[in-house]
Amino acid sequence: MKKTLLLLLLLFSSAIYSQVVELQKLSTGELIESQPLFNKEEDDIYGYFFIFKKDKIAKKEFLYEYVLLDKNLNKVLSGDFTEKLGAYGKLIDVSCIYRDGYISFKIDERFVSIGAIVRTKYRLLDIRENSLSDSFVLTESLEKDYPEESKSLKKSTVFAFRPNSFGYHLNTPLENNEDSGLHNINQMGYATAASRAKGIQFFNAQLNPLWSYSYNASGEKKQYESVSFLNNTNHSDVLIGRRYFHGSKNEDLLKKGQLFDSFLFFDKETGKLISEIAPYGLKKAAGIQAKDISTIDVYLNSNEKVSFLDRIMSEDTKNFLLDEKKIIGFSKSEYEIATGKELNRNFFKWTQLAPHLPINENGYINEKGEPNSYLFLHDALLKSNGNLVFVTEQYKTLSGNAFMNGMEGVKIFDMILFEVDKNMNLVQYKRIDKGTKSVRNGVRMQGTTANYFGIFDYSGYQDLGDDNFLFFYFNKQKPESGGKKQWVLGIVSNIDGSFTEQKINLKSKDGSELTIQPAKKGYIMIVETIGKTSEIRLEKIN
Repeated sequence: MKKTLLLLLLLFSSAIYSQVVELQKLSTGELIESQPLFNKEEDDIYGYFFIFKKDKIAKKEFLYEYVLLDKNLNKVLSGDFTEKLGAYGKLIDVSCIYRDGYISFKIDERFVSIGAIVRTKYRLLDIRENSLSDSFVLTESLEKDYPEESKSLKKSTVFAFRPNSFGYHLNTPLENNEDSGLHNINQMGYATAASRAKGIQFFNAQLNPLWSYSYNASGEKKQYESVSFLNNTNHSDVLIGRRYFHGSKNEDLLKKGQLFDSFLFFDKETGKLISEIAPYGLKKAAGIQAKDISTIDVYLNSNEKVSFLDRIMSEDTKNFLLDEKKIIGFSKSEYEIATGKELNRNFFKWTQLAPHLPINENGYINEKGEPNSYLFLHDALLKSNGNLVFVTEQYKTLSGNAFMNGMEGVKIFDMILFEVDKNMNLVQYKRIDKGTKSVRNGVRMQGTTANYFGIFDYSGYQDLGDDNFLFFYFNKQKPESGGKKQWVLGIVSNIDGSFTEQKINLKSKDGSELTIQPAKKGYIMIVETIGKTSEIRLEKIN
């Protein structure tokens, strides 16, 4: 089961009771997909969805089962479906995405296990009716085609299919497999495919196309664009798109600061482009100049204004390419959506943490015995008053080899949380001592790599509303009374503007591994695995 990085939790106590479900009892098949489903309107978990591979019916035909549990882990619905491989398909990947009462099934046929997708089929599950559609493919004209028999490669069209804030989007088909031929059906065959994409389609939760946006009219390998829609929390009627510029010609312009990637703002109902904003470049705030380089997060809480949190580098750096070792802090800017006009901008520099932490202008932390560690930014939450709460975790890249000092890896230290006001002045600082751990896996890991491998202890947050938040970390620590390490859930609250910390010891069976899943408000979900046996349990903390 995939580890999910969000915990939903409201109140604390040491008194815990749980509701348990053994995954092996949900189905006799092999679990191949699982995910929590979120109810955006209630800002809470809707339920949990599982797909199991039950049987191989024929050489190229497989039987699957889906199961939906509600947020209390009660079984709501289930059903079976079969899928057939086409002429060139060797295996099937099944994944699912939830949107507004519907679950879309994406069924990819692959030529080889790590090769290109030769065909994509879809199904749509109406949760209210427990009605699963037959599998269908999308034609080049975006019509749903329900074939009685599995189609061959000749008639297949492969799309880039992704969720966004309101539904899904597909990139205009580059070419169908009949045109490309089998010689392109491998990982390298589509190396230049993005330069041939001409547009993007917006689909609703029922996988019906509503509108499209064209781009890349004259795209070629050395100079082309890509556009995608963001899948961020969205409290408005605006859908945000992201435009990137690619190719050697564009890279030269980007490096010189003569061209910048941008954000597109669409009316989600009509697809009308409202404005296009590029918050980057040589910017000035409070008499300080810096190079605004890349975006960390976008905050959109109305139809009128949008805020960007970006990384900044010194104005003295030679170019406009992001270099993590040269980041000096952050920029928060606000723009008017209708006009694209910048309304205000403020900077936060690493040196503003110096009263609490021995940190230099590029974010190097030089503490006794542990020089040259950094802070990895996990989350930055915007409050209604314009304040930002930053959640970071300290790490150090470890060098070495298999013969001396151990292999390369990373060392993880404390969590550091701090809050800044709307003008990016530091107003609050909190350091969480949660112990240290070193992971040496032969990879010389920076923060981004360590996060990719799931090595950090930070496990997510819950927004309680009214600018109150809970932040969580999950690791093993030695009890104060001594003994071997035990699983600990750390809770850092930011309630009424103040940070407080609490730890909860989690019970586990000998030899088991614990992971965390999202849960309804007031609960946490624990996934406990022993060998091939897994159970999930909701644990309420009163």
